[in-house]
Amino acid sequence: KEEFALDSWPLAVAASEAAVWVLQSQVSQGRCPVWWDYDRDLPTSLSDTVARVLPSTGRVVARVPLRRSCGTITGIAQDERSVWVFEPSYSGLVRIDSQTSEVTGGADFGEGVVELGQGQGGGPPASGGGAVWLHTTDEGGRLLRIDRDTLRVTKTITSVPRRFGSMRYAAGSLWWNDAREGMVLRFDPETGKIVSSVRVAPESSGRERFHSSAIATGADGVWLTVTPAFIDQLVGQAVRRTSASPRRTRSPASFTSSST
Repeated sequence: KEEFALDSWPLAVAASEAAVWVLQSQVSQGRCPVWWDYDRDLPTSLSDTVARVLPSTGRVVARVPLRRSCGTITGIAQDERSVWVFEPSYSGLVRIDSQTSEVTGGADFGEGVVELGQGQGGGPPASGGGAVWLHTTDEGGRLLRIDRDTLRVTKTITSVPRRFGSMRYAAGSLWWNDAREGMVLRFDPETGKIVSSVRVAPESSGRERFHSSAIATGADGVWLTVTPAFIDQLVGQAVRRTSASPRRTRSPASFTSSST
């Protein structure tokens, strides 16, 4: 076990053999403005940053300021070429070169939703299948497949719930975690259709409600954490695994998809 101290609040992390990328923010110090114009850059002293950390020493060797964000980015993803961050407040994607630690592109995909504390807002990006995937909550909720080079939308999956969710790409499928309902939906990335849906959190009963709070892939499966919906019910926390080829499924809801 090794521990390295960070100089500001970490919100998310992504790692490879060569580098660890940490999303950091000033939000814990209460320094983020209550309101700001997303079309204008924040001062570097206030904006979120992505720090590149050497895994062997813990030394920060580069910092990438995200000048339009302060405590509002929900996650970070990495592939063999780039690091990706998504700002749900304005549905903005930022691409960082994993070799030079420089921003090499960005695009906005909708007006976004700012009521993150009310369970809305897009989730962290996912990388896989030669593309980047985003969940936005404008226009009723969408999953977008983004070309990594042009940053253009190449497929849109519509009628996805307009609430917070996170996703991963694994085993040739796109897995979307509906955190509030405790369900994981498996999409075919080519057709945009739901292949299966699996409940991972217990059914709600009275005041007892559980959420599937996080999702990860690896170790021959798709893994989700299950936590109580209310802080006074901190019991029965669990980690559950869904097979990448689940045998037990539920009939999916009626979703639609379209190509662009």
